[in-house]
Amino acid sequence: RNVPGKLPIYMMSGRAIIGTNTEGINTVLTHNETGWLIEPTIDSLVGALNCLVESPDLRNRLGEAALAEARRRYAPEKIQRAMTDAYFRLLNSLDSYE
Repeated sequence: RNVPGKLPIYMMSGRAIIGTNTEGINTVLTHNETGWLIEPTIDSLVGALNCLVESPDLRNRLGEAALAEARRRYAPEKIQRAMTDAYFRLLNSLDSYE
């Protein structure tokens, strides 16, 4: 799954996020839980913006949930562990070529 690199940064802002309902984004954001997923059309974007502008409680809830999800998914310990595992897999695969 290809997660857009800026998505975790946006999530860490604690602001409500509007994202397109496409693979990568929808594997991280859940509609009406950690973000607002839309179809990639201007009408969908306008509708989402209007909804969030008119509902500060929803905006705040989505922003807080996105921040919590980003902290859970992208905690430094998790990133360190994933990178260490990736390096060990790479090194182990190189051993098989010798």
